[in-house]
Amino acid sequence: MALFGLFRPPDVVKLEASRDAGGLAKVAQSARDWVMRRDALYALQRLEAAELPALLQQVLRRDEYWKNREIAADLLAALGDEGAIEPMIAATRDDFTDVRWMAVRALDRLVARVQPGLPAPNVVRALVRSLEDSAWWVRQSAAQALERVAIPEHYDGLEVALKPLHRTLQDEVRAVRQAALNVLIRLNAPPTIESLVLALTDVAWSVRLSSAEALEALGWEPSREQEIDYWIARGEPGRAVPRGLEAVPALVRMLDDQYPPLVADVVDALARLGNTAVPALLEQGLHHRDWWAREAAARVLARVRAPQSVIPLIRALSDRSYSVRETCTRALAALGDPRALPYLQALASHDPHRLVRAAASEALRSLPAPR
Repeated sequence: MALFGLFRPPDVVKLEASRDAGGLAKVAQSARDWVMRRDALYALQRLEAAELPALLQQVLRRDEYWKNREIAADLLAALGDEGAIEPMIAATRDDFTDVRWMAVRALDRLVARVQPGLPAPNVVRALVRSLEDSAWWVRQSAAQALERVAIPEHYDGLEVALKPLHRTLQDEVRAVRQAALNVLIRLNAPPTIESLVLALTDVAWSVRLSSAEALEALGWEPSREQEIDYWIARGEPGRAVPRGLEAVPALVRMLDDQYPPLVADVVDALARLGNTAVPALLEQGLHHRDWWAREAAARVLARVRAPQSVIPLIRALSDRSYSVRETCTRALAALGDPRALPYLQALASHDPHRLVRAAASEALRSLPAPR
């Protein structure tokens, strides 16, 4: 075998073909090119080389290029080497986000193979620490790893995770909040009543529903001030209609929810409220930051048919979303006010989107001629 680096770079393909595990191990440790080091690792994996676990642990600790450290963590998890747990825990503190993410996921896979049941305390502490990682996908993976082992029988071993999980309920990312809430519920260790009530207004419908169900399991009953948020969290916004004006702010807020069935029920509830909901729809709904909320507001206004909606709907015909313009066009047709005629004529001739032009043409045929 030629001396590496003296005459020419080593040939990983030839070394693998000759089953030269020692030569491949040397490449994996000393080659200047990180791609060559990576290829040597994969070659050793295919050869099922006995020296691979120890080599991967060394790469995980010392390789100067982050991608190889990430690959080492993944391969160690696949090997199921219990001796890799400590190096993997250390890798959850790596400077590179992708390495930390892979280390958390690989640690979960590895422990599931070699330590079925409750993980060792050092593993739990590493996962708990990762709940505060700067990258949300690392935090989510840590919460999901805890979720996998979250059963009441493991409560004592996971007690160290409870306070950090409570803090994670306020995470800025909904997927992380949901994973943390799942752990607490599965442990039969739900968060405090106060934090669950706060989660009833979370932006994620799944978090809201999980919180409502956890509160019910605790025997909690909503006060009059909490009822509207509770009904919406349960996916029953129609039950807020008898509260009249009190229900409008919460219902309007839900117009931008990303769960379509809930938005449809919210639209129906606002339409049933009739003129009571119109001012909020005109002031907030039609000017919402999200186009689907503006569109939903226009759909409600079309059903309510309040005369004061005409001018705001005409102004909304210049919305940057073609879907909003189309819905406002149909709302104006439903209102039947001839003041909309010149604006609809302009849309029918010049709007860049064919659906808006078609809706405007249809609306023009239904509107009465001006006197």
